[in-house]
Amino acid sequence: MRASGILLPVFSLPSPYGIGCFSEEARQFVDRLVEAGQRYWQILPLGMTLNGGSPYDALSGFAGNPLYIDPEELCAQGLLTEEELAAYAEQLHGTKPDRIDYIYLEEVRYPLLHQAYSRYQPDEEFDEFRRDNQEWLEDTALFWALQIHFRENDWRTWPEDIRFRREEALERWRREKEDDIHFFCWMQYEFFRQWHALREYAHSKGIQIVGDMPIYTSINGADNWIDPEIFQLDEELRPIDVSGCPPDIFSETGQMWGNPLYDWDGCADLPVDERPVYKWWLRRVIKTFELYDVVRIDHFRGLAGYYAIPADAENALTGEWRPGPKMELFNFLREKLGEVRFFAEDLGIITDDVRELLEETGYPGMRIIQFAFENDWYNPHMPINYPEHCVVYTGTHDNDTSRGWYASEAEWKQLFLYEYLRRNPVDGPELTPDTASQLMILLAMRSRANTCIIPMQDHLDLGSEARVNTPGLREGNWAWRMSPGAFTPELAEKIRKITQDSGR
Repeated sequence: MRASGILLPVFSLPSPYGIGCFSEEARQFVDRLVEAGQRYWQILPLGMTLNGGSPYDALSGFAGNPLYIDPEELCAQGLLTEEELAAYAEQLHGTKPDRIDYIYLEEVRYPLLHQAYSRYQPDEEFDEFRRDNQEWLEDTALFWALQIHFRENDWRTWPEDIRFRREEALERWRREKEDDIHFFCWMQYEFFRQWHALREYAHSKGIQIVGDMPIYTSINGADNWIDPEIFQLDEELRPIDVSGCPPDIFSETGQMWGNPLYDWDGCADLPVDERPVYKWWLRRVIKTFELYDVVRIDHFRGLAGYYAIPADAENALTGEWRPGPKMELFNFLREKLGEVRFFAEDLGIITDDVRELLEETGYPGMRIIQFAFENDWYNPHMPINYPEHCVVYTGTHDNDTSRGWYASEAEWKQLFLYEYLRRNPVDGPELTPDTASQLMILLAMRSRANTCIIPMQDHLDLGSEARVNTPGLREGNWAWRMSPGAFTPELAEKIRKITQDSGR
């Protein structure tokens, strides 16, 4: 079935509170999606971010980001007063409405959340949430409390007894940090409660949520402290090798992401369903599908073969490819869960083993319009070469906006796009810097791909100032926010017409 949707991170929603959240503005965005004839809202991971706000560098593979909790909902529950909400909004008065200042936001938002928590009276629903999520919640809460206590992101600098999770130390710190642990659990409870309400609202309108599952966990996150046996760590619990990718179109020296790598060969003598790394992945996938209806597997190629870089290397040039779990993982997940709605982020260096794994799983892959015009008519990203069983984008969160892409690309690429449109017209305007976004949207929407997802910035025809992420750039990412009122009824009607004309 042909369908389409819009990519907009939750943090990019408008709101008066410094960051997009599970608020009335989110429900209004869902309403606009319906008016625009869309079926999907794609978002980025909802994890509790660490330094820099990257949703791919989260505190935990399970915990949600408390910054997405709607303060107005807390006010409606009687946990905050109107005066406290107004005072909080005033604290944000000097910040830019179209950018997120994560450092300042956390300084003022967490005290507000703690004020609400101090008035909360636990009930059976909260106790049930703690029981149902105890497998990850309590240890993650302790980890968060210890990070604050030691004022150090790198947990490997903690005292030896708690770093190695010795039972006496765990019990002592749980007693000492009981209130912080309880606060964290309440934030997670409220996060999941509000998100499930928003997701149910989307479902009631016929909108499904497309989520994103990062393949790796953060080097400074809770997962490798709680479950070190599933990672490639040395005797001091430090990574032996870390994640990344070799040189590509984004970087001449490759990228060092720095995540700890999974120990896929650990406990190989045990049946698959008893191996710690597979059991952890099962828990994680179950939690992921509690959040989303369809899930993009980030860096899918890393499950066919992953790039391992020595942890002390200066760049990614000294890395090497190693075999991943391949179908063994997906067969295990299917045995436990049945069929779930995955699709694969199969971008970057794609080799035969990745193509074979994609074919064996049967999952759709991705196609990117911005990658099409490389002077090669056989390029798989060229719209004439798409299979029906794929998901097409003009660009992803890692790309520039389409307007920004066209303005910054070499003239020969612009001419190649012009030549493609001359041979394969899409009944649109002449190609100019002002029409490039519209034409690239038309190419994606009218392609053979069954599913088409367009970033909101392209529908708004915004330039590079609205880019979400620049790979390899450490600062300034994940900060763009849509202006209030930008998604107008007129724009929704325009998108609806394109959608209907494209048979979606």
